[in-house]
Amino acid sequence: MKLLIRLFFLLAIVLPGGNSAFAQRYSISTNRGPLLAGKDNTLTITVPNKKCADLLVTTDNGSIANDSCSFTLIPSRAGACKLSISVKTKTGVQKICDTTLPVDKIQCNPVCDLAGVNFGNIPYKKLTKAKGLRIGYANCNWEESPYFIKRYKLFVLRKSEVIFMRDFVGHNPDFDDETLGFLSTLQTGDVLNFKNIDVSDGSAARSFGDLNFRVIRDPEEKEPEGDTEWRISIISRKIIVGDTSETVKKTSSTVHDTLLAEKIISKVKAGKLKAYTSSNYNSPTPLTKTEISKIFKADLDTIEVEDVDGTVLKKITEMQYNFNSINSFKVIEKCKYNRRTGKMEISILSVAPLRDYYNEIGTWIGYKPLFWVDYTDVKADINYYDHEHPDHNFERAIWEDYMKKWND
Repeated sequence: MKLLIRLFFLLAIVLPGGNSAFAQRYSISTNRGPLLAGKDNTLTITVPNKKCADLLVTTDNGSIANDSCSFTLIPSRAGACKLSISVKTKTGVQKICDTTLPVDKIQCNPVCDLAGVNFGNIPYKKLTKAKGLRIGYANCNWEESPYFIKRYKLFVLRKSEVIFMRDFVGHNPDFDDETLGFLSTLQTGDVLNFKNIDVSDGSAARSFGDLNFRVIRDPEEKEPEGDTEWRISIISRKIIVGDTSETVKKTSSTVHDTLLAEKIISKVKAGKLKAYTSSNYNSPTPLTKTEISKIFKADLDTIEVEDVDGTVLKKITEMQYNFNSINSFKVIEKCKYNRRTGKMEISILSVAPLRDYYNEIGTWIGYKPLFWVDYTDVKADINYYDHEHPDHNFERAIWEDYMKKWND
């Protein structure tokens, strides 16, 4: 049975001259116990001999709306809520009374959302309106949110490759112009992964798990095929160079060998090999010394530690990635196909060592190229490595990947 609380108030109206004219009653009832801040609270307000449509009720705490004597009150804060009740008359507005009702605080559960979406698929049109990760609430609405986002890290993945990453720190930090520009280029199936999300209400802090959003975009029109004899396409493939068998893993500590990625990375660090930020072979952008140093800088991560008194604290630590353990690469190739003769020519343009990324519990997120190098600049190193490793080399990895895709 619903709890019904009725409050009756008696208001004496004294006319000019001090003659007592009449006493008027009004009632306020609610179908549940205390009023709750941030929630829709239904009130029934009646004044005898007065039409519901003539009732005028205002509040100093949130908002209130009338629907035929059934009022919806949404307090914006806990504490006191003042209601002013009046009625419309033929001569104007007659004040009935001012009364104060108590409002309790409801425990809201903060959730993170992106342009109003909590998780899962996000339409491209909504994504373009997103200013950053924001706080929402699963079971109530606050006019002034007590929680705010302190920091988060964004990964953008395309078929398991990390194509963009950025750290955001501040009070509900917004996406910067570069991030907004990049998000406008996303395709259907691209995934936005948010990790290291820290939320605070000014005193206490809480961490959220990873959030993933999959972009859904309207199909784009395909460009019409040309009539040229040769058709040129730029393709990419991920390959693994080296023996990853358990036997080699167990004996790797005793084998004095230099991995192909280790050789390339050491040359880039020493300034003996040009590295680029992009695989665009038409207009490559060289990396500066500062940018190269930043690539190999230790990552900052937040972990929870327990103090001697049992208090759980957050501690920022440095995590150094073992770049010399890299054995996977991304290769950009130019494929030329002659439709008249059926002849195909494939040439390698760029090569990139790939770094793997994991979340705080060790789950693999995806990979991202550290940098790109021109194939002609590392061809001699690759040929030497292939000569020393005839069973597990660069050329063999490309051929096996090509044949695998062909058979699939």
